Amino acid sequence: MDILKSNFKTLVDILFKAKKQVVLSLPNINTELADTIIDLKTKGLQITVFIEIDEQSYRTGYGEIEALKKLTAANVTVSDKKNVNLYFIIVDSIGYFHFPKSRFTEEEGIAYDLFPMEPNQVKALKFLFVVLDEEDEIEDEIIEHIDLNVIQTITGSIKTPDKDTIRELITTITNDPPLKPEYNRKLSVYTAKFQFVELKFKGANLHVKKIKLPSNALPFRDAKLKKAVEANLRMFTELPEQEFMKPFFDLKIEVEILRDKYLVYLKERDKNLIKREKKVEFEKELILIQKKVEEVKKALLNKLQAEIGKSRDSIIGNLAEFLQVNQVDNLIGLEGETLKKEIEYTARQIVGNIHFPLASKLLEGISFTHSFYDITWDDLNNPKVLKEMVDKKLIQPYDASFISENVIGVTDEKSGILF
Repeated sequence: MDILKSNFKTLVDILFKAKKQVVLSLPNINTELADTIIDLKTKGLQITVFIEIDEQSYRTGYGEIEALKKLTAANVTVSDKKNVNLYFIIVDSIGYFHFPKSRFTEEEGIAYDLFPMEPNQVKALKFLFVVLDEEDEIEDEIIEHIDLNVIQTITGSIKTPDKDTIRELITTITNDPPLKPEYNRKLSVYTAKFQFVELKFKGANLHVKKIKLPSNALPFRDAKLKKAVEANLRMFTELPEQEFMKPFFDLKIEVEILRDKYLVYLKERDKNLIKREKKVEFEKELILIQKKVEEVKKALLNKLQAEIGKSRDSIIGNLAEFLQVNQVDNLIGLEGETLKKEIEYTARQIVGNIHFPLASKLLEGISFTHSFYDITWDDLNNPKVLKEMVDKKLIQPYDASFISENVIGVTDEKSGILF
């Protein structure tokens, strides 16, 4: 026997050679094949069909729910087979191993996917799937060579579904049918080409961090004093000019260069898109930046804590100057060294009520993370997203026209694309 291609004509030719028995093990079947099976059953042949009776099978493009309806209505023996991807066609004593493809991935021209079995293989499979005909003779040595675990695995994967299970599945798929194969193929193409990327550089604005003034920080009520304190709550004033901060600001530049080099921003989704062909190089550079982030954090710890101390002293000094000119009640009447010491004490008392974070805590908040998200049908079915992808040359106009057949809208006059 020759290796064959499983087009419909070939399958019909094989099946109609049956004189007694047909055994099919497939992921699922379509309506044309179901009609053929029913025709064979009316001729009095013994028909057994093993398929995967679950929602996922239909949603990934294997078979059609109408075929299951027809088979059950015609009382064809249909068994549910799960977790054993062993597919074949047996007609009497002749068999073919089958390597099926989903309708969603199959392109023009069917590859050779029917491979002839040896006679002993036909007998072994009939034994394993418990479909031996009463006239079949199977040699003991064939059974002896089959591992007991294999027998238990296959027999354990097969069950006869009850009518309620089938009825519920038919209702689910009928009410929410799978995407058309053409659309799903197109989605697969663009999922394979692009991914959304979310980059987050947390703590990148460390240098403009402000300290919160607690409601009970001031020991007395004074609007001018409160305003003066709040005006000085920016923790770092000279940080951007400090030489030791240069590696930190260089990181921010590197992140922006990385975005510009590999990512395309889609305004309609507020996300960046990357071509999968660039993903490996992108991740290599991204990992290098992540390592630099950790190195910079270690290098900054001591110097950043010193800057926090300087900030605290600066706020105390500014407060002291303010209190010298705007004396509050407890300072009125004091002079000389006494006034100076009380002003300093009051300023330190106020600042003591303000929580200054530790440098280690600030640095913990610095991170550079990323996430990838696949394009969905909803993305491609969004006319604004689709148009933006065309404008940015991420998607071809003719593909956009094809995809937008599923979008209700009007035709763009310039491009001729339905939006």
